[in-house]
Amino acid sequence: MRSEQKFETGLLPKKDGLWIKVIFKNGFEWVPSFEDLVRIIRAIAPLEDTAYPPPAKGRFMMLELFAKAIKDFDMTWEELAKKFQLPIRE
Repeated sequence: MRSEQKFETGLLPKKDGLWIKVIFKNGFEWVPSFEDLVRIIRAIAPLEDTAYPPPAKGRFMMLELFAKAIKDFDMTWEELAKKFQLPIRE
């Protein structure tokens, strides 16, 4: 299942403003914090180093990928995957 088929995003009104909400196709809803995002990225980074040696190449590849994905928001996943030589999973 492609990533865009796994979830949708929306906004959740709160007293202190709008929060981002992730709605998974299985019905689970999640309101991620920046702390959650940092913890996920930090948990994955060392594993990417193993997948993309030499040491620490994977985590810096993640850094470059995320920066490019945010900076060039119109790039498709396929374009990003090609640029960073990443597999496209179905």
